[in-house]
Amino acid sequence: MCELLYWTYIASLFTCTAFAVVFTLKNGATQQRFLIIYLAFTFFTDFLLQLEYILGKQKVTNVLGYKIYLIFCVNYFTYFYYSILTKRLKVALLSVAIGANLYLFYVADFWSNHFNPKQGVTLAIFYVIVALIWFYHKLHHDQYYSL
Repeated sequence: MCELLYWTYIASLFTCTAFAVVFTLKNGATQQRFLIIYLAFTFFTDFLLQLEYILGKQKVTNVLGYKIYLIFCVNYFTYFYYSILTKRLKVALLSVAIGANLYLFYVADFWSNHFNPKQGVTLAIFYVIVALIWFYHKLHHDQYYSL
């Protein structure tokens, strides 16, 4: 059952990445380019690390690869949102990103061979805080108040 769920996830991720590439090539949307980078990195990380495990080149899954992916996500979304925020919110975003990076590296034992659940929780909390910062920005600085 887990294998079926995993391959369904990989197929969905590949489909989303392919649609983003096609949409960008067709319409030239610059916003989609950022999405392609994230989706492609996510797809290749998940697929290639699992492929190494399936082919028997590794005895256990590549935990360090997934930990690098967590760092990528924090820094990528910080860069992604940084350009649209006001100065005060940029400071808040950078503070959260620095805190998440420091926690992932030093507190959650980044260099160990075991995946610490605190690392996944850290990324989830980072996503929630970034979403709250973005919503705050949209509510207070958007030109279109249709509420």
